Formats: sequence, structure tokens, C-alpha cells
Amino acid sequence: HSFIFFLLIVVLLSYGQLVKMYVWQDDNALFFKLAHIKERAGYLGEGPFGIGPYKYTATPYIPIYHLFGFETKAYFAFTLALYFITTIIVYKVFSSILGGTAGKIAGFLYAAGYVASDGFIRLFNSVITSLSIILISILTYFYWKFYQSKKAIWYFLSLATFFLAIEFARARTHYLIIIII
Repeated sequence: HSFIFFLLIVVLLSYGQLVKMYVWQDDNALFFKLAHIKERAGYLGEGPFGIGPYKYTATPYIPIYHLFGFETKAYFAFTLALYFITTIIVYKVFSSILGGTAGKIAGFLYAAGYVASDGFIRLFNSVITSLSIILISILTYFYWKFYQSKKAIWYFLSLATFFLAIEFARARTHYLIIIII
């Protein structure tokens, strides 16, 4: 638990100030979508779930919009919390596959922002990027378990996780099918 606390400190030092940021150009489309949830907003599509490769981009922000309106700190705080959860998953998966030291290094590098900083800075990409990294990490873990045990359940779990990943983050995960095959 002390290393997870250390990761929290690193995430807060790396990204804590970003909670005070304001939206980027692409984020304006996100806020338009939140204010007009039924309308088509560029690539986000119609309705709360949208369509195409960027569907679900606005979905996780809907409750925040209803609670806080356009108060950007709430959105960035949410993405910061999700980034921290993603950091923990990266740490745990790498620890399970490569050992504790490699897991700590991977967790630290991810927490410090060397891997996915653009995915957090822009609200438009943040949740989907974090979700894709979570699902790719879980997919990798399941596939590793399959490789070790040759039990079909692990293969099917990795395949199911792949389909979840392409459902929620198609633009960032579709190519992973080659690994599963």
C-alpha cells in the first residue's frame, strides 16, 4: 500500500496543477455535446452514447455536467482520479507479468506522465485514453495467464476484453486483434 500511496503523490505532483487548466479547442466540442446531448456534435454523434470511433467520449462526463455545469475543475479532477486508477492497474499488471521491480518502474513512469500525458491534458481524449489503457492492461494480463497455463478461459477472457476495448476505444485498440490471434 505504501507504493500505491507513492504513486498517488507522483500523479498529484505530475498532474495536480492541471486541475486548474481550461479546456482545449477539441474540448469545446465536448462541452457543446454535453449541453446538447441529443444533437450530433461532430464526430461524437447523436445521443448520450454517440456513434463511430469516438462514441462514449461524452458519456462519462454527463453526470459531472449535471452536477457542476461547465466548472472545468470537476472534469479535470475526475480525469485525474481515473488517471490514478489507470496508474495502479499498470503497476499491478506489470508486477504480475514482469515482477515487482518492473511493475514499480512501469507504475512510476506512467504516474510521472512519460507515457500518456496528452491523454490526460485534453478532456476530449482523457477518459477514453485511460479506459483503453486499463482494458489493454487487463487484456495483456489475461493473455499472459493463458500463455502460462494454456487454459482456454484465459484466452476467452482476453478476447472478451479485446472486444470491450474496441467497443469503448476503437480508434486506439482495434489493431490489438493480431496479438490475440
